[in-house]
Amino acid sequence: MQGLPFDKMAHPTFKSYQTTEDLIFLQECHGSETQRTLLEGTLDADWKIGAYVERPDNEQGHNKGGTTIMLQRKNLNVTMSRNQGPSKNDDFLWVTVGDTEIGCIYLRPDNRAKDNLDFGRTFRNFEDHIHLRTAIPEARILVIGDHNVRTGSLQTEGFSPRQHEDDVVRGRGKNYINVLREGRLGILNGAIGTDKIAGGKTTRHGTKTHTTIDYALASASILDAHDIADFEVFPYDHTLSDHCAIRVTLAASFLTAPLEDPNPAPTAPI
Repeated sequence: MQGLPFDKMAHPTFKSYQTTEDLIFLQECHGSETQRTLLEGTLDADWKIGAYVERPDNEQGHNKGGTTIMLQRKNLNVTMSRNQGPSKNDDFLWVTVGDTEIGCIYLRPDNRAKDNLDFGRTFRNFEDHIHLRTAIPEARILVIGDHNVRTGSLQTEGFSPRQHEDDVVRGRGKNYINVLREGRLGILNGAIGTDKIAGGKTTRHGTKTHTTIDYALASASILDAHDIADFEVFPYDHTLSDHCAIRVTLAASFLTAPLEDPNPAPTAPI
């Protein structure tokens, strides 16, 4: 879910996600550290903040861009990846689930001169991160997030073809596809499951246009193992965000791990 302020965390739709999902990634969450601390207190008892990265103000005076947060059920064995990438980037969050790395990546927009600078820098980081993590052909990689590129129905060769309501392709969208090709990552939007049947739904509802800029990507090793059960774009809810939530349903059993007993039985000394 992109662009959800902290004060919307009590929204009924967001609360409902805690009954249906196992991991929730939030991007561009604007609010103070105090509000983030309070957020954990509003979560259901079996949920917690698992990891987050925050973009600080910098010396160029760029606006603070919010926080990327991963919420998780407490019984999931999810850890923040030790290697957060070849270059520090506060818009990228990598976590590890079993033998799979999941990246929640935000690529800044390009609609202003400052953002063009930011986008170029962030896109180069994106390339570096993808190349690093896909250097091993069998690497299991899943990437989600607001990538602020329009790709129409373009797809990496060897992956299921896409259909999409947003058929516009921008120059940066072509560059984006080239990075995915080099990293052997395919786009799930409009290619599998519920979203394919729906014709590839748009993910952002602006005042003038509806576009697809929020994506889910998967490596061939994950798709070949049939570990993606479904991909879906949730219905637009203007009271929650100008972006639709997207859902990746994993068929992999490694997502769950038993809860640790907080009061383990004592063991006899050896």
